[in-house]
Amino acid sequence: MKNPPGLMIPTVFSHLSIGIIVVDPQFTIVDVNEAATKILGLQRDDLVGKKTNSSDWNLMFPEGGICPWESYPVNQTLMTGKPVREVTLGIPVPGKDQPAWLQISAEPVPGENGHPGMVVCSFDDITRVKNAELTIRDNEERYRLLIEQTGQILYDYDLRSGQIIWSGAIETITGASPEEFRSVNSEQWEAMIHPDDQDMASSVLYESMKSGNRYHMEYRLRKKSGEYLYVEDNGIFIRDSGEEVIRMLGTLKDVSDRRRSIEMIRDNEERFRSLIESARDVIFTLAPNGAVTSLNSIFETMTGWERQEWVGKPIINLFHPDDLPESMQLFTSALHGSSNILTEKRIRLRDGEYASCEVTIMPQIMRGQVVGVLGFIRDITHRKKMEDHLRQAQKMDSIGTLAGGIAHDFNNLLNIMVGNIHLLSQDAGLSEKGRKRLESISKAADRGTGLVRQLLTFAKKGDLLLEPINLNIIIQDLVKLLEETFPKNIAIRLELVNEIPILLADANQLHQVFLNLCVNARDAMPEGGTLTIGSQLVSKAAVDGKDATLNHDRYIEISVTDTGMGMDESTRQRIFEPFFTTKGSGKGTGLGLSVVFGILQNHRGHIAVTSSPGNGTRFSVYFPVPETLPESESGETAASEDTPGGTETILLVEDEWMIREIIASMLEEKGYTVLQAEDGQMAVETFTAQHAAIDLIVSDLEMPRLGGRDAFLQMKQIKPSQAAIVVSGFINPELRVELTKAGVKALIHKPFRPDNLLKIIRRILDSQ
Repeated sequence: MKNPPGLMIPTVFSHLSIGIIVVDPQFTIVDVNEAATKILGLQRDDLVGKKTNSSDWNLMFPEGGICPWESYPVNQTLMTGKPVREVTLGIPVPGKDQPAWLQISAEPVPGENGHPGMVVCSFDDITRVKNAELTIRDNEERYRLLIEQTGQILYDYDLRSGQIIWSGAIETITGASPEEFRSVNSEQWEAMIHPDDQDMASSVLYESMKSGNRYHMEYRLRKKSGEYLYVEDNGIFIRDSGEEVIRMLGTLKDVSDRRRSIEMIRDNEERFRSLIESARDVIFTLAPNGAVTSLNSIFETMTGWERQEWVGKPIINLFHPDDLPESMQLFTSALHGSSNILTEKRIRLRDGEYASCEVTIMPQIMRGQVVGVLGFIRDITHRKKMEDHLRQAQKMDSIGTLAGGIAHDFNNLLNIMVGNIHLLSQDAGLSEKGRKRLESISKAADRGTGLVRQLLTFAKKGDLLLEPINLNIIIQDLVKLLEETFPKNIAIRLELVNEIPILLADANQLHQVFLNLCVNARDAMPEGGTLTIGSQLVSKAAVDGKDATLNHDRYIEISVTDTGMGMDESTRQRIFEPFFTTKGSGKGTGLGLSVVFGILQNHRGHIAVTSSPGNGTRFSVYFPVPETLPESESGETAASEDTPGGTETILLVEDEWMIREIIASMLEEKGYTVLQAEDGQMAVETFTAQHAAIDLIVSDLEMPRLGGRDAFLQMKQIKPSQAAIVVSGFINPELRVELTKAGVKALIHKPFRPDNLLKIIRRILDSQ
């Protein structure tokens, strides 16, 4: 990345006595200092923007004749990349009869990646020196004074006698008086040169003496104070008629300011380049024709392309074909001066994929003219994916809320069905045919109950309903569904052991686990294949290699194996991440396996995956086998012939009048006295009036006016020992803990079996 040329010359140049001109690779003067304008007798505006590859400058050689523009020092450096030093040329000065004589040097400032950079041209006005040469033969004193005014030290070294004659600005440069310096010999002079520069100086002098050419070098010279300054040493060896070197004639010039300026420019370039290279966004510049002129290194990391592959090529070729018309219009707008244009575009990567990116472009303006485009590219692919995931999660949350609402209303309808089924089943006059039909209705209600629990699980409002289950039966029921819905080119094979321990688990959630695994297996075999589901009893040692946290001696393994495409290790490592999916857009949420993982954690289970590309995939799910089977949390037990009743008084609180009537009828048939309330407020009023007679409260949780929780807490204040049962389709864990601590004896899920409710009521009343 190049600095804007207008920033190339620091303010420090305005204080220098030497003229400084900065020229870009197109031979255009981009900046000058004040000394340059004074020396040339021109205004800054006359110089900046002017081309150096023109003969209009009318530069002339000291010996006469016009100097061609190709021989100008600055143009030689631009064309060769090499410095040119101490060239004397004359230039016409406006308003003066005589030309100004300049001693000109040109130094290249390297550009990025070896490309040509700027050239710093410095020059001294030596007109007076040239004019003094005409009179020096007549007036030695005038010559001496003139030499001092040049700001240089002149030396004349007689190699035969060893004597050195010093003159000029000795004290200004070295800090020593002319008297002190006149005694300096060649050994002392060499000792004043910085140790690190002495070999270089000796080599330059040797080559000049051997070739007969002038010598030019820069080195550090120690002043009287001990500090070093940079001097420019220009000279020539004089030979006698026999070609023997007899003298050295030369000048020493303090170029510390120039060196500092050049170093400052280089430091600024380096700092700016480091800033650009450390940026996290791609930074690029374009020529007016849209071709890339520079790119920072993050471009390679982001896209996979090498920078040099795109330098000189149209940036527009990086964009997605569908984005080209608008992109071209935006770049055109930037070239016409529109600034800070922000747009979102797709950028082509080396592997053929596209990344979503924010692109900011603005014009590059120099001297009021647009000379190109500066742009920034930020990869927002990850952010876009997160936004998509968030939208998907919000959509699923909305669907979940809807599903939860449907499940709540459906629960009440199911409770009415189940209650009426129970009441009808108590009818002694019911025929055998009617009883069978009633059993069919009861089974349908049970299936509806399972469906509601799945809806609540999807809505994340379902509690774990642990009950004794046989995993083989879960698998066999699932396979019936799969055989009806899976493509016919997928063969389903069962490898189940005959005897398998009973687990205490949530059947609906495990059904979801196995269904998700089978659906993934189906999607991995688009051309067909074999899906194998197996079960076996394994030891703790068999699971050791699966990185499980093992606390049991035996485990039930359920395996789901496909003959599909398989997956590589990097994919396998990420499959349980939320929203990660290998399926195309709209074909997967990326939530299936993360939900599976969560359900297994709730069951203290573990899942392991074995897969490789082209060799299918095997998911193994492990469930710990308990030493003894705990009591089911659903409270369901085998129905007895006769559910016991009682004579106690029960306060029944339920806003659904049909459910309330069914439960009341059932309780009254068993001998209980039932006080009914249609909401929490009525329940509190009834309890306040008759709390001494009330033995148990059976209350719904969600009701209008006053909910079951608040109503129970108010009744507890009246009678702290009051026992209660809370009935609800969903009770969140925090509320469950709160109600239990407050004295609620049982929490029953809707829909419930009436005979189970009667047993729980009887158990609580008997325990008081």
